[in-house]
Amino acid sequence: MTLLGSSSAGAATTNQTNVRLAITAAISSNSIPSSMTPSLASVATPQLAYAANGSSLAYKCSPGNHPAYITKPVPCWMGASKGATWVLWGDSNAASWIPAVAQVATSIKVRLAVFVYPGCTSQFVAGSEFGTAVTPANCASFHRALPAAVKALAPKVVISAIVGFGFSGKQSDIPAFATNWKNTFDAITSKNTSIRRVLLGTTPNLGGRNVAACLAASKDKLLLPCSPHYYSGAWYATNYWAYVQRDITSATTAKATLIATNSLFCDTTSASPNQCPSVVANKLVYVDADHVSIAYMNYIAPALTELFRNAGF
Repeated sequence: MTLLGSSSAGAATTNQTNVRLAITAAISSNSIPSSMTPSLASVATPQLAYAANGSSLAYKCSPGNHPAYITKPVPCWMGASKGATWVLWGDSNAASWIPAVAQVATSIKVRLAVFVYPGCTSQFVAGSEFGTAVTPANCASFHRALPAAVKALAPKVVISAIVGFGFSGKQSDIPAFATNWKNTFDAITSKNTSIRRVLLGTTPNLGGRNVAACLAASKDKLLLPCSPHYYSGAWYATNYWAYVQRDITSATTAKATLIATNSLFCDTTSASPNQCPSVVANKLVYVDADHVSIAYMNYIAPALTELFRNAGF
């Protein structure tokens, strides 16, 4: 079994080490900084939180803002100006990764085509749609149309991210979820086995609570009560460790490369509980319950690039 906190291959290099040291420093301090980027005031409403996370960078190509793109998906182009094509697709959790993945693409010198539809699940599973902004019918239409749009780009790599909600925490529920990922990758690649598949690991959350709102309401100015944490080896619905094990099985079943990103958010070395501080290097990590700030994605982008390179990209 892959150990929690391990990278895809090789030892941690400079940028990953810097992130881990900053995480350790945040945990040791356990105090909410007097200033951070973005500020708590700047993410105080859903609209502001949207603007502060990666979903906003794909506004111009989101079917949520352009209904015609539901049946005729159009990508946002990022990364290098030329080179092979990579595709990032999915819901708003996948969209949170846009700033960091775009920098990876620039570093590796590939073009990145982004297809995201916030509120429409990354997995192509009927009945799993969530939220009020997307109807199940629209999500299903987008899922039907997306494989042809991706195929037309002849991508070398397709990437998505695993949502951090809706898991019972039971080992018995993982195989069906993992099979859904296999079926989704089969669809998005049109079963072209030459296209490399990538899953970005689940990001932590605070059991569905709004992290930024928790920090803003804190009376004692302590960081960790408003930060996710997990217990290694414990299986229950709000324990991040269980989600990471689900990531491992999902990637294996789907024949995808798992970019295990937990070490970019959490301390992975301490005894229980392991902490995932909500502010690292004066960057607000989470703008709400489950979306990561553009500022923090930009901060961890060099480390994410190392993880991709360690995985052979």
